[in-house]
Order: sequence, then C-alpha cells, then structure tokens
Amino acid sequence: MAHLRQLLPFAVLVLAHACSPVSPVSLSRAPSLTPTPTPPHTSASVSAPEELSVTSPAYQVFAVVAQDAVEVIVRAGPGIDFLEVARLKAGEGAPVVGRTPQSDWWKLDLGGTRAWVYAAFVNIVGNPALVPIVPTPTIAPP
Repeated sequence: MAHLRQLLPFAVLVLAHACSPVSPVSLSRAPSLTPTPTPPHTSASVSAPEELSVTSPAYQVFAVVAQDAVEVIVRAGPGIDFLEVARLKAGEGAPVVGRTPQSDWWKLDLGGTRAWVYAAFVNIVGNPALVPIVPTPTIAPP
C-alpha cells in the first residue's frame, strides 16, 4: 500500500500532462490541478479525437526511478557498454516508448532524446504490455 502512495503523485502528474510529450519530471512537488470552466454549448461541429497509440504524444506508460536509487544512468542502448546519455534522480520519470524482448531494458523519451534505462532501477506506471518491443542498437567492435 505504501508503494501505491508513492506513485499516486506521479499518476496525477501523468494524467495532468497526458496531451503533450513529457520531459523528465520530478515528484518533489505535486502539480496544481485547477479546474477549468466548461465552455457554453455551441452549434459548431466537433471532430472526433484522434486515436492514441504508445508512439503518440499522449504516452500511456512511464518509468519512474525507484525511491531507493540515488541516481540512474540512462544509456544510448540497452547495456552497460553503451555511452551515458543522461542521469535521472530518484522520483524522476519519463515516458516509455519501447522495450527489449526480455523487458529488462526500457527505452525512454527524454524530451525528444531516446535513451535506455535498466528495468530493475525503475517502477513502471501504466500497462507495460502496451509498450512495443523495439529494435536495439548494437555496439561496433573496436
């Protein structure tokens, strides 16, 4: 139950930002959710919303760095031999856009930069079955 309470602020943040790509976020402060007034009904035609997918801007699955991790290295590929691209601190998260066939590495979208994080260091928010298996880069021999 305590684990769910830790993820609740992030779940609120995910819902609040579901219509735009998300850069790494910090859970140290809760988002402000101010209701917006409903516009009056008009006779103008309304088009149906576009269908969403994992690759659309409204991501459905997020990886959040575990609270017991001080800092996690995010790499150019799924493995420790790949170059470091960024670092995420405990509580920070990013949208998941892909995974390895074994689901041991998650491919993240860090505000347009795609990078990989080891699955054991993050908690997944959302349904991981929605994340597609994506091709993984290889390291050229020296």
